[in-house]
Amino acid sequence: MSVYVKAAINGNEPVFIFLNMFELDIKPPCPSTSQLVKCLKDAGFPEEHLPLNCVSFVSGGARVMLAKKSGIASRL
Repeated sequence: MSVYVKAAINGNEPVFIFLNMFELDIKPPCPSTSQLVKCLKDAGFPEEHLPLNCVSFVSGGARVMLAKKSGIASRL
């Protein structure tokens, strides 16, 4: 998974910033959500910041990413 953050820094136009890349563990029950949250926390985003400021999640359409009950999109 490639993780990018779109942010406006010092009031400038928003830009995409590459954060990290890691291999997804696709074994049930889809631990990729915890992998993504860990990646963001390791980059310095406090966990309580995420639900307040995460605007969107984008995926290439892989089933493991979009699963209605267990994918990352349903958990964020």
